[in-house]
Amino acid sequence: AESPASWLRLLLFFAAASLSGGVIPGQNVYSRLFCEAGLFSYACRDGAGGGESDDDDDACCPAQWLLLANVMNALSCIMAFSFFAAGLLFDMLGGRLAGAGGCAVNALGFGV
Repeated sequence: AESPASWLRLLLFFAAASLSGGVIPGQNVYSRLFCEAGLFSYACRDGAGGGESDDDDDACCPAQWLLLANVMNALSCIMAFSFFAAGLLFDMLGGRLAGAGGCAVNALGFGV
């Protein structure tokens, strides 16, 4: 039988994973915010981006969107391939040690 503590651990893990997921998993949400903040805005000024939009409400040009999407997709691929290395570490070290090491690296990342 499963104890309430195991369900509590599962819910806490889900909450921690949701909060520490980072920017890349939420790229669809953040892309518009990054674009409006001016990330890669130089792509709109160099004339190679298809020109500025005539709509004042649209703060992003097509070249800026494309550059932002390419960077986000590349980072998603890098993140996906890192799961292979994490799986190998998990197999070599075991679940408890790999989990503790992952938490330590995550905590270090928050500190940096």
